[in-house]
Amino acid sequence: VPKDLAHGACMDYLNTLNSALRGESVLIELNQSNKLVDILISMLRTELDACSKYIKSEAALFDANSVDVGFGLQCVSSLLNDVLKGSPQLMTSFMDSGIHVLVRATLCSRALKVCQAPSAMRASETFDALLQLCVESSEDMKAKVAKICVALARSYEVDSGTRVPIHVILDELAVLVLPHAPPQKVHLLRLLKSATQEEFIPGTMARNPYSSSQLDSKEPLMRDVKNLICRELDMVGLVDDDFGMELLVANQIISLDLAVADVFERVWMPSLFDGVQRRQSQTSGANEPIGPPMAITFRLSGLDGEATEERIDRLAPSQEEDEDLEAKYAATGIFQQDFGFKTLIQLLPNIRAHSSTLYTGAEDDSVILLRILRAASQLKKNRQSMLMSGALASLLD
Repeated sequence: VPKDLAHGACMDYLNTLNSALRGESVLIELNQSNKLVDILISMLRTELDACSKYIKSEAALFDANSVDVGFGLQCVSSLLNDVLKGSPQLMTSFMDSGIHVLVRATLCSRALKVCQAPSAMRASETFDALLQLCVESSEDMKAKVAKICVALARSYEVDSGTRVPIHVILDELAVLVLPHAPPQKVHLLRLLKSATQEEFIPGTMARNPYSSSQLDSKEPLMRDVKNLICRELDMVGLVDDDFGMELLVANQIISLDLAVADVFERVWMPSLFDGVQRRQSQTSGANEPIGPPMAITFRLSGLDGEATEERIDRLAPSQEEDEDLEAKYAATGIFQQDFGFKTLIQLLPNIRAHSSTLYTGAEDDSVILLRILRAASQLKKNRQSMLMSGALASLLD
């Protein structure tokens, strides 16, 4: 990208260049005669070197607020997007030799988004789309990108800084190797005051039926249901008391530690007739309420004397339907190669001591790393590799 051109003139230059590169036959001919792919990779490396100084430290990023950092990356990303999408053959050639630099550019532009610079934001969107196109092209390419991220993590040094912040690397690794969470199910709850305690419990649950999406947690427990009842009825003194109120489903006392979804599917549904509603629940959409509202009776503990109902403190582990752990966590197997587990485990003490508040947002670096390691530990071969890499000592430290 010409350094002596103003922003507007530079964009005009790129538009003209893009117009000249229209047509796959033109692109292929240029690649054969002038090695167009190598030129594009060289341009991208040059802009990466220019931007790397801004992401080595938080102070450098704040200094970048005074300039439109990432403008060069935006120009190259725009050119790459037009050229590569215009020729599948060129795209294949680029993925063979330029995927490493594309991954670096994608992660670098994501890091630069912290500056809120318009050019960095646009560059990040374009690189994200290009990398996604590469990752979706094959499972082998997905594994290759993950290995590149591991290699970038291996070069991470707290004292001297890194060209790509570790949080950005771990975020991408998590997307690549962790199984995608299923759509959040919504359950309707009909909260009913015990008929024997009408005089003792004030108020009514006027908004029946309630939705599980109204509860405090993304994966709500029955405790969250109890706390909702206490707040609705102005009984806040029982919010932190796990023994003052009992919840009953299908005439059984339910432990507050059980998940609402598990109680719905494995206590409430079986109590209905012949599993008809269970088949209905499997065809519901992600945001559609499942089945009839679960009737939950609440009462003050001990007020009616000693409880005689059966108590459910735990549910037998559910068998994941049509799901194999080996298949679910297969992507984490790449850490067995090229010192992958050793790299991740050696990161633990460093990121615990030098976690950045600039990138982490709601989730700390060590939390992301532990999520990745926890998923990997589901497979026996991964556990063996982790132990050989010294995982036990690092995790206990």
